[in-house]
Amino acid sequence: MPKFKTFSGFGDHTNHLKSFDSLLSFWASNDEVYARAFPSWNIPLATINKEPLSFCYSELTGLELPHDDPLVISPIIANFVVAQVLVDTGSLVDIMYLQAYDMLGLPRKHLKPVSTPLTGFTGHSVYPTGIAEVDLTVGEAPRLVTVRASFTVVDIADPSYNGLIGRPLLNALRAIVSPLHLKMKFPTGGGIGKVIGDQKKA
Repeated sequence: MPKFKTFSGFGDHTNHLKSFDSLLSFWASNDEVYARAFPSWNIPLATINKEPLSFCYSELTGLELPHDDPLVISPIIANFVVAQVLVDTGSLVDIMYLQAYDMLGLPRKHLKPVSTPLTGFTGHSVYPTGIAEVDLTVGEAPRLVTVRASFTVVDIADPSYNGLIGRPLLNALRAIVSPLHLKMKFPTGGGIGKVIGDQKKA
């Protein structure tokens, strides 16, 4: 199948628009064909356009309202289900606490060195133990997605959570978070995936 080419500014733009319109007709029929026509637009992007990512009031059923609870999830990290992971849309880094890293059985020698300290909103700084590059999976089959995560590993005493998903991972997942619904949604090859937080454990 010929791939779609951008308009150079020369020649008849009408024919160019007709070609674009013809290729768009593949969208409604087959994701594989659509992805071949537009190789730079991957299938999840095509899927999210066909299936709107939204939250509705009916999804509040079962929650204790009103609430100010954080979104706490249990993603799969390095092939293990890791409970008590906080989703923080305000964090500039993804964090895993050393205690959780050790429980995953990952060798500390695999940590990449880092010399930049982390500074919290209180102004206190802590030097990370290193950077852990591991796979992270969220969702349930067939609507799940796996990305490569770079967690900043920090050693602190008695952390409240095993890790923290910040903006880098949320952007990699193309995830949208609704604090009210305690839910996170994201595009996958099978449609819109979702992760529901545990309000009782938050």
